[in-house]
Amino acid sequence: MIKLGTQNISALRLGGQEIKKAYLGETLVLGAEKKPSRLPEGYTEVEYVQSDGASWFDLGVKPSSNTEIDMVVETLEAGVSTSTKYFVISYLQQGSGTSVVRYYFDISWSANGAGGRLGGYAGTTRTPAVAVNNNAPRKMSLNIFAKGKTFSEDGHFVSAGTNNTFPATTMPNIKILGNSTKNGLKANLYAFDRFDGSSLTLQNKLIPCISPSGAVGLYDLVGAKFYGNAGTGTLTAGPAV
Repeated sequence: MIKLGTQNISALRLGGQEIKKAYLGETLVLGAEKKPSRLPEGYTEVEYVQSDGASWFDLGVKPSSNTEIDMVVETLEAGVSTSTKYFVISYLQQGSGTSVVRYYFDISWSANGAGGRLGGYAGTTRTPAVAVNNNAPRKMSLNIFAKGKTFSEDGHFVSAGTNNTFPATTMPNIKILGNSTKNGLKANLYAFDRFDGSSLTLQNKLIPCISPSGAVGLYDLVGAKFYGNAGTGTLTAGPAV
């Protein structure tokens, strides 16, 4: 970057015409080629997408006993005091009373310290649960691994349960950053990968972006698909990459 004193110079003009390249000696100091985009033409990759707590994404697939998710997210709210909010969630309740069975595939930001649940549990039992520290906004890497029955926060792995089987047809789709206004999480999402199958093949690699129409969302490099806002709030794009 050329500087005039402390000011960055992003463009040079001569007689009204922009100079595309400028050299200092033999060194190119303006107009160096940008790194090729990994997104289709018209898409702009950004550092993150920001949810206002009423926005989320529907991944369009259900969790399986092999599903693994890696995500990098920055929370924008401190400890949740009244309700559970979700980094990622698929939840199903079947039956009622003493016969109720609840199936969880989630990582959450919770008032009660139940930071994540995995598997199916009878009655009102919600354990075992793994706490995601919710005392302050911060950026973190999270992992949920159904096959290994584990969670991790910033590389610290803990056992998450004994059951990793989910109803294949009735389990809801996996949602990212919430599934309702009440359960939506105010956060910046930087990266999201999903692996599945017996060999844990990469199924989704979601890149924060702005679409050719100006919509903020995530582009899947594997499925060649754009995921827009599934909620009622507003998504905001971070700085361009």
